[in-house]
Amino acid sequence: MTLRRGFGIVVVIVLAAFAFSALGLAAVYFLMFREPPVPSRSTFVLRVSGDLLIESGDEGIGQFLPGSRRHNIRNVVQAIARAKADPRITSLLVVPSGADSPYWAMVQELRDAIAGFRASGKKTVAFLEYGGDREYYLATACEQIFLLPSSPLQLTGIASYEIFLRGTLDKIEAYPDFLHIGDYKTAPNAYTERTFTPAHRA
Repeated sequence: MTLRRGFGIVVVIVLAAFAFSALGLAAVYFLMFREPPVPSRSTFVLRVSGDLLIESGDEGIGQFLPGSRRHNIRNVVQAIARAKADPRITSLLVVPSGADSPYWAMVQELRDAIAGFRASGKKTVAFLEYGGDREYYLATACEQIFLLPSSPLQLTGIASYEIFLRGTLDKIEAYPDFLHIGDYKTAPNAYTERTFTPAHRA
């Protein structure tokens, strides 16, 4: 009888500890990830800096630690969509500063989200602290663009250059033998073609 009673006490203590731990984790999660209150006629400030990530890269308990969360492109686009649908938010301020992503497709996806916000009829403004290609490209989705008088505007444009060696290989009677999987798999084209194919140019 005494043994059974002692076992019951141990089980109660373990369950109580588990319950308190679960409540503590829930409280920490709520305090860290709850959405801040949004007053009416608010402006959503979007600061774009650093590399845009496809995925956050945070795994396990690290994603719950302060300062460890890194916003990825999906989170940012979803935040813009929520702001677009939120009647409390009436405008969007875009502050692109050092958008270092090498992937123009992600920059374009972010610009499309900003353009979608603008299409809803809400005001969009861009403020450039520095005007590079990516920063200016994002800013063009807004109705107005402001640039500090002392800030540089360095637009070099976008271009793609390819070297085709098929003519040179023909002169030395060398035949490039590659396994070509599909029209849009263009890695061997530098050796097998003399210029852009329609698929490569697209």
